[in-house]
This record gives sequence, C-alpha cells and structure tokens, in this order.
Amino acid sequence: MIINPYTQKEFAETQLKSNKATHYYKLDKNNFAYILPITKKLNIIYATKFHKKLDSLAKKHNCVYTLIESYLENKKTPPTKNPIKQIIPRFTTVLDLTRTAEEILNRMHPKGRYNIKLAEKKGVEIKESTDIEAFYNILKTTADRDEFSINNLEYYKTFYQNLAKQNKAKIFIAYYNNEAIAGLINVYFDTTVIYFYGASSNQYRNLMAPYLLQWKAIQDAKKQKFKHYDFLGIANPHDPKDKLAGVTYFKQKFGGQLLTWPNSQIIVNKPFWYSLLKIRKFFK
Repeated sequence: MIINPYTQKEFAETQLKSNKATHYYKLDKNNFAYILPITKKLNIIYATKFHKKLDSLAKKHNCVYTLIESYLENKKTPPTKNPIKQIIPRFTTVLDLTRTAEEILNRMHPKGRYNIKLAEKKGVEIKESTDIEAFYNILKTTADRDEFSINNLEYYKTFYQNLAKQNKAKIFIAYYNNEAIAGLINVYFDTTVIYFYGASSNQYRNLMAPYLLQWKAIQDAKKQKFKHYDFLGIANPHDPKDKLAGVTYFKQKFGGQLLTWPNSQIIVNKPFWYSLLKIRKFFK
C-alpha cells in the first residue's frame, strides 16, 4: 500500500514551520488538517479525510473551501469534478522495490538503461549530501530553464531539515569533475520512498546525470528495505497538453506501475468567494 505523505504529522509541521500554513490540527490518530492562506483574511483548510471538526475549523479560520485529498476513496464526500485545486498529483508511476535490481533494470525503457550506463561511463559520481544550498542553486537553474516557479531557499531548508532530523529525507547530488550538476530530494514514509524534488544544471546535460542519480537513489531505497519508489506525479495520459508532460518523459524511462488517485474533494464554505476564485483560475 502506498502511504500518503500528507497524512503525516511531520509533513504538516513542515508546512507550518516554512510559513506555507498558518495552523495545523490533529483530527484523529493519522489525520491532520492545516490552514493555507489565500489572502490576509481568507484561507483554505486542507485535510486527508472527512472529519466532523472540519466545519468548525473552516468557520474559525474564515475558509473559502475545505480541500480533502487521499490516496483512498472517501465515502463521506464524493470526488469533485474539475476541482479548483489539487495538491496530490492524480497520476503517478511507482516502482516495486521488492524486485531484484536486475528485474527493475530489465523493466526500464531501453533508453533509461542506456542513459544510466552512459553517465557511469562518463564519470558522473553520485553522493548523499546535506548541502541544501547546492541543491537549491541547481533548482533555480532548472526553474529558469523550464519556466516554473519555486519557493525560496528557506522553504527548502525547512522542508529538508525538519524531515531529515527524523531520518525521513535525503539529498543526493550528482557531480562531474567535482561540480554539482544535478540533485534530488527524496522523502521516506513507512514503506515508500517519494521522489519529491529534482533539479539539473544547464551544463553537461549530455552526461545524463539525472538518470544515474535516480538509479543510485533507487538502489539506496532497496538497501534500506523500502518496498515502493513513488515518482510523485506524471501527466494525465489522456491530456497531451498537461503541464507535467516534459518531466513525465523522464520518469517513465524507469518503468513502474501507473497508478491513479481520486480527485480532490471540495467542500465549499463560502460560495461567493469560491465562485470568484474559479473565475480567477479560468482567466489565468
């Protein structure tokens, strides 16, 4: 079973410490909710399953809507068609780490295996690291190249350090001639390793360092007896214009099972403001 990281207390704490959330609450044993600001006065409440406390929390924090997401169907509230927001990517690929390394390699796309061997042959080295600033510098380059927005350095420091001190996050960096050229941050929950963030520099892209980087992280996860390696999000197979199409090409080279999670479930707490948010999203 794939464990949803958003049910974890540590992840909720990370959102609070990084100022992405303003409050978080324990609803029951493994269910946490946190408050995400839209403006200074309006908020969203995020939870992983329905709970009777959600209505009162939404009123207390002036929430426009309540967002419920889970890897399991939630019978209390039906999935929302075309939800205004989703945090958990709906589609992903997951490797079965109980297979042998040879079996995992054999199930990869031939180009994936070729690129791993190429990076090794060209002298790319992979090291586990604690240097979040080195990773962030590469991430900035990636964001500029691929035109997506990222958080500030303090967010990634908080994210990594809060989880790493509980042995729930690792950084891997790829080096060529002692220069950092690619990196990733993986998160570890229960039996699952989740590829959370990845980055690559503009230099030496012909060395295919991200492929060897992933393979070393997969081998490390196997060594630690994890059972699943989740690539955390690929494009909708039915939507060629999906914004994840580019990164999907890379992730699918490693094989793995395609999994589909339920849509977000939204409870509208303030219909007027919710309608305005929908209009704003439409014109983006």
